[in-house]
Amino acid sequence: MKDPRLPRPFALDLPLIRRGQATAPPLEARAADSPTLNLLVVTARSGEARDVGYRTITRPLIGALNQAELGVAVDLVRPGTWRALVEQLEAATRDFGAGHYHAIHFDLHGALLPHAAFEAQQQAPGRRLTG
Repeated sequence: MKDPRLPRPFALDLPLIRRGQATAPPLEARAADSPTLNLLVVTARSGEARDVGYRTITRPLIGALNQAELGVAVDLVRPGTWRALVEQLEAATRDFGAGHYHAIHFDLHGALLPHAAFEAQQQAPGRRLTG
């Protein structure tokens, strides 16, 4: 959020905390026994061409899991829409039973800076991206 009358976006100066209104008690989730860890990766890129390509994160993740031979089964949800997620979860429940996925990774939007821009931001006072 940015007020056009101010020089910087609010998020740079004020923490924003979002909380949903809890109207029902949390659901208890139980994962089914499985010889593999079943991982669902949901990738959403709302900025389209301005965002990091979904393969930038997902491909190295899957490659590392395959190389480590950890016994992880990965399913991808693309496009990363709510409807596609619901359909994937319903299909997994229908095909394998409730609790098929042990973890869901939400790989959401992001951006990359060219190295020169990153270096310039690191040198600017009060503008560090890393600690």
